[in-house]
Order: sequence, then C-alpha cells, then structure tokens
Amino acid sequence: MPNSDNPITILRFSKDILEESPNRQGILNLLTERINNGYDQNRKKYNIITSLRIEQDKDFLRELGIHKDGSFLMILIAHDLELVQQSLKEGNISLIDATNETTLDGIEHDQILGTIAGKPMEFQLQKAWEVTAFTSIAKGAGKYLLRQVEQEAIIKGDVELLYITMVQEHGLVPYYVANGFKETGTVYFCQVDDDGYVKQIPGMKAAQDFHSVELIKSLK
Repeated sequence: MPNSDNPITILRFSKDILEESPNRQGILNLLTERINNGYDQNRKKYNIITSLRIEQDKDFLRELGIHKDGSFLMILIAHDLELVQQSLKEGNISLIDATNETTLDGIEHDQILGTIAGKPMEFQLQKAWEVTAFTSIAKGAGKYLLRQVEQEAIIKGDVELLYITMVQEHGLVPYYVANGFKETGTVYFCQVDDDGYVKQIPGMKAAQDFHSVELIKSLK
C-alpha cells in the first residue's frame, strides 16, 4: 500500500512492474475485479457487450493491450473517502511510481476511485497514446485521470494526441467531447456471429451488432 501525505494518491504502474513484480498476482486480482466492475456499469445498463472486459487476470496486460513497451496503468486511490471531492477540487493528490515492493494489500475495492491506462500507437502518422481501462466511480475522478494522462503525454514531448474507441450505443461520446476530444468521423460496424462473438474484435462477445467510434484529442 503506497504511503502518501495527501488524501488521494495516483499510483502509476509501468508495464514492466505489472509483468515482473513479486506482488503481481495480488495486484492483478484486485485490478481485474475493479476494472471489470467499472465496465459493468455500461455492460449491464445497455446489455450489448456480454463478455467481461478482462476474462482472466493472467491475461490482464494482453487483454488491455498494455503489454507493449511504454504502456502504463494509473489508479486513483482514496486514503480518506470523506475528503475525496475536496481533494479532487484542490488537487491534493500525490503521484507515486510503483516499484517491485509496491503492494495493494489493505486497499479496499471502493478506495480505488478510478483507473486509466495508456499504450503507444500511431494514428495517421502521428505518435499517440491509446486510452484504455478507463473507469471512474467518483465524481470528477475520470476527468482528473484524463487530465493527468494528458499532462504526462505533454511532458514526454513526442506524443501528439490521445486516441480512444468506444461503443457508440453506450452514449459516452458527449462526455469525451466535453473533455476536449473530437470524433474522427470513422465509425466501425461490429457484427456478431452465430456464437455471440464479435467478428472484428477477437474474444469479445455481444448480444447484438453495434458501432465502435473513434475519438482523438490533439496535444499540439
């Protein structure tokens, strides 16, 4: 459990730490449950996607696509739930890089206010980070995490934009537009086969055909 002088901590895991930490299993068990629960909000509300976001924690990195070099995962941890909104508003939040000694022992599920991950990619010849594993259970937590990823990308210097795809029917496009993203105009029609698998997305299952929409946020 990370030590922090502030009521909230952003704990940042590199891909290497998630792969090599001796505490890996406990970390991935908790994060798999937390991320799946986050995605379940829309999965159960709309009944379009039927598979879990992460089917097995042993495939955690690959299922999120953060097995590539340069990928990372950040989680927002509350040490005092009564001070969450004040801390998000005032920015009383510590940023800590996880090490091989880091554990999530003692962290309860509801203390993890949000998660977000980034993975390097190229979009129309521009260097980008694709945003994934994005969940939030506290007002303002998602916005804060998006802003943190944006700041990290700007500091890195060579990342030109953020990229994200989502199920159009889940109704989240306006949220991202309000946070500075714009639609690229590309919408993919995703079809479900007779066994319930999405033809265009390996491993995903759905109850019906749906659309996947692209959004980007320029950092230049």
